Amino acid sequence: MKKEQTEMPNATKRPVLFVAAVTSIVTFVTLLAGAIFVVVPTAATTPGSPGTAQAGTPIYSETFSNQTATAPIALHNYTGSAGTTGADSETYNATGGYTTASNQCDGWILNSTTSREQSDSGCTTAAWVHLRALADILGQAQGQSATQAASNQALSEYTNGSPVNPGTGYDLESNANAIPAVAGHFYTVSAYFAEENCGSSHAQEDFYLDEDGTPVEVGTNLDPCSDADAKTYTDTIGGTVVDASVSQLISSALKTPDTGAATLGLQLFDAQKSGLGNDAAFDLPQIVDVTPQLDKAFSPTTIAKGGTSTLTYTITNTSELDAKDGWAFLDDLPTDVTATGVNSTTCSTGTIAAAAGSSTVSVTNGDLIQGQASCTVSVQVTSSVIGTYTNSATNFPATGGLNGLNAPGSTTLEVDPTVNLAINKTSNVTTYTAGQKITYTVTVTNAGPETAMKASVSDPLPTSITDATWTCTASSGATCTASGSGSINDSVTIPANGSLVYKVTGTVASGTTGNVVNTATVVPPAGTLDSNCPPSPGVGCSHTVTTPSSTSPTATTTMAPTTTSTTAPKTVQPISVFTGHPASASIPNRTLELAGLGIAAAGLATMVLLIGIRRRRDLPSTRK
Repeated sequence: MKKEQTEMPNATKRPVLFVAAVTSIVTFVTLLAGAIFVVVPTAATTPGSPGTAQAGTPIYSETFSNQTATAPIALHNYTGSAGTTGADSETYNATGGYTTASNQCDGWILNSTTSREQSDSGCTTAAWVHLRALADILGQAQGQSATQAASNQALSEYTNGSPVNPGTGYDLESNANAIPAVAGHFYTVSAYFAEENCGSSHAQEDFYLDEDGTPVEVGTNLDPCSDADAKTYTDTIGGTVVDASVSQLISSALKTPDTGAATLGLQLFDAQKSGLGNDAAFDLPQIVDVTPQLDKAFSPTTIAKGGTSTLTYTITNTSELDAKDGWAFLDDLPTDVTATGVNSTTCSTGTIAAAAGSSTVSVTNGDLIQGQASCTVSVQVTSSVIGTYTNSATNFPATGGLNGLNAPGSTTLEVDPTVNLAINKTSNVTTYTAGQKITYTVTVTNAGPETAMKASVSDPLPTSITDATWTCTASSGATCTASGSGSINDSVTIPANGSLVYKVTGTVASGTTGNVVNTATVVPPAGTLDSNCPPSPGVGCSHTVTTPSSTSPTATTTMAPTTTSTTAPKTVQPISVFTGHPASASIPNRTLELAGLGIAAAGLATMVLLIGIRRRRDLPSTRK
């Protein structure tokens, strides 16, 4: 007598949110030349790609390929695939019209070349050819090559016997139900189904997770014929053309208890009573860990002491985009980092607890809705203590730290001192003569508010300056090297409102011509903030003095900063000449002096001559 069962006894029902076809978590075993080739299951989700959904992680996969089905293998005689995730040494059962004893051609493991089962009256020659084609089609749907698909093995669910209505029953039950799971994680059940004769009665699959001995319904009325993502495949066996609708049916997600060591099993149940239609085979039942991935990041990653940064937590769904309700986390912020009380979230639900001054961030009752790829929680933080702070997975307490989320990577916040360095350089001469002494004064200041420790001061002298020596005078707590020779290359400390004054004295080398160009630079130390003077490895700020030769046609001394400076450039302006030169021309000072004397003498002579002429005209005439 056939056992009919319309509802699974002692089962807890869950609402089913959606069914989708997903190929990203496929694991399959193929038989080729008598060898078993195992495709390694997809790795667990990893941090570092916030907002980008990753495939879930199978914790159980059954390929039905541990034994080669040269002849049909009854499900109850099959042992799970060795080396395959979670299914190693697993055994199975079926009930009602879905056992091999029902004469419905159900419960047989086969591939496209398996010889027909003679003991089952439902396995007619025509039915067996169709089942062989369905096994091949299921391999194609999983992305296998033609050769691999020909060896792909599947489980029959063909309901092809008498009575016509075999009733409901389990297609597949795992017996051990001891697959280890992580407390508080989310899990789905999936399987590839191929069904033909979709114009008649359809398979109505209900998926269950056995959670610590209690079956929980996670999918109901899953239909490979009407699934929105179903695809049609065609295969030909011995001249018989078989068309089938194929879909990877996926349940909604089940969250295991928040505490304790959970174990899982699975059951696939066909609620379709009719055998008119309901002609299917299935492969690759899986239990998949679809726990969302948590990432966190500071932005900006560097702030001034007392400044603020936003710590953003991104909760990213797995690629099937199932709803994930009830995740939570507790993050202990690094010492000396606290929340400001400015918080926000894009998640549909979730309560944030991070008040001003709090050293922890707590989020409870979080939710990713159906089809949502990700959402974020943002918490503004601050620190008044200079240092480098790392927030990693270890900041979540071992108990209650992460619930329903995979651990994130690390993010680092730097709290840096703020300085305001400037440099100024002058020369004691406006023009030079080869062989003469020249003295430069370099002044470095820090307007604060923090101390610049190990700032770099450099003044590489040009080759035209020889026999140079220098001294440094520090004030207001600043420190520098007291004296040296040649170019300056000094590591200094300048507190807020402190300053340094360098005096560099050298000789302009004999034979020097053209301009003598000298540049001094200060570079704030790495790990500081300076809006006007880029810290190391930046270029800092500089001041250049250009001194011309005294014999140059245009004697001009220029002192020019290349970045912000406290002193404006100074220029000795040439004298414009109006006689004998264009208005823009300039001549040496001594020539100007001689030219001026000449002009004055000529003017005086002309005046005397005119006065003489005038006086002569005024004398009385002696001519009669």
